[in-house]
Amino acid sequence: MTDIPVDTEPPPSYASVHESGQEQTAGSTLPADLLFDINVSDPVKQGEGVNAHVSYRVSTTTNLPQYRWSEFSVIRRFSDFVWLRQRLGERYRGTIIPPLPEKGVATKMFTISTGFIESRRKVLVLFLNQVAHHPNLCFSSDLQFFLEASEEAWAEQKQRVSSEAASGAHKKPLATFSKMFTDVTSSFVSGHKVERTEDAEQLRLQEFYNAGAVHVSDVKRQAERLVRKQRGMAAAMAEGGDALQALSVCEGGLLKEGLVNLGNGMHSVSKSSETGADTLEEQFAAPLKGAFRHMKAVQHVMGDREAAWADCNHIQDEVQAMEARINKARSGGTKDKEIGELEYALGDKQRRLEQSTEQYQHIVDQMRVELSRFQGEQAGDFKVF
Repeated sequence: MTDIPVDTEPPPSYASVHESGQEQTAGSTLPADLLFDINVSDPVKQGEGVNAHVSYRVSTTTNLPQYRWSEFSVIRRFSDFVWLRQRLGERYRGTIIPPLPEKGVATKMFTISTGFIESRRKVLVLFLNQVAHHPNLCFSSDLQFFLEASEEAWAEQKQRVSSEAASGAHKKPLATFSKMFTDVTSSFVSGHKVERTEDAEQLRLQEFYNAGAVHVSDVKRQAERLVRKQRGMAAAMAEGGDALQALSVCEGGLLKEGLVNLGNGMHSVSKSSETGADTLEEQFAAPLKGAFRHMKAVQHVMGDREAAWADCNHIQDEVQAMEARINKARSGGTKDKEIGELEYALGDKQRRLEQSTEQYQHIVDQMRVELSRFQGEQAGDFKVF
């Protein structure tokens, strides 16, 4: 396993692609001989107090030719995973980006249990491998940089992107809407009618994920409650066993022996209850948490589609307002030079509308493929109907 040297620069294949604003979509199928395995291990607490965090070793084995090594590892923290996911969402609009574990559970590292860190680590492994085996995301230059770059190069890249975003170099998607639009919406672009249509299957899935997320959340909450109760019973039995054994010290003969045996029995039941809680967590609560996270990921990309459509509507309103202004200027005897300037501005808005419409259609088309793929992958673990 190769640790990336400190002075490692981004590989040329990354640098040549990275400067473009939109990732080039690769083929819709993975290479038949693809080897792309990623592991997250060795969680280590760094720092103290509110500035503390957990770092992880991210180890990769791959045969993709754009990577410099076949085996290598880097050190990353949870916020780096969050950054990667956000970046993938910006560059692959319409794609269901695999979810990350929940954040914000604890604000100070000394309150985070070993179990919490291990649970998070498992989901981080799942996240990276789902990205690595997605037919488009696996070729992402951002994923490659995340997996290969030294800590110094990675920090510099995050800072550069953050600075560009702050200066408006990267426009963030509009905020998502809580309500979806109707299945057919009409608009006019330079006198030509444009219709927005949704096929019945997408609308059915949209309704399912909106309603299903609520129900899955309820079941997930009850599953977590069952696990807590099971662990509580295990703890209570262990405390009872301790109390009985402490009491046995004050007794003698058969009574002492009976108290010791009873205490040992309660400890045995406690261990069984804890094992049962682990089983409930692994086989019931954890899959429900995963299903809920994936539902939220689907809802997010659906919301992004609505944001793209809202962007089209907004620019369309600007186009219509500019057309009305030009007509008013012509009828009011405005100078040709001023009208020409208005027409130039109108042309710019029309080009923006065309680009926005193409972006929206790209998202719709990509979502159709994504939902089909997603349902196929989830069919074995979580039945939709």
